[in-house]
Amino acid sequence: MLEKPPIADETILACIAEAYGLKMHSLAFLALGADVDTAVYRAIDAAESAYFVKLRQANFDANSLIVPSYLH
Repeated sequence: MLEKPPIADETILACIAEAYGLKMHSLAFLALGADVDTAVYRAIDAAESAYFVKLRQANFDANSLIVPSYLH
């Protein structure tokens, strides 16, 4: 997705905090990728660690988590 979706950064940060217990202090939209149904962001926590955040607006396929689960 090359255009930022109409979701407030504060909403995304609140969802990250609620779902994963991570407190981020900044979020930056990245105009990357070829998937028109996915928006990507770079989130930074208090320790200045960076996180790659993906938001999908289409149907979710649980198989897409298989490889990342092995990488974690």
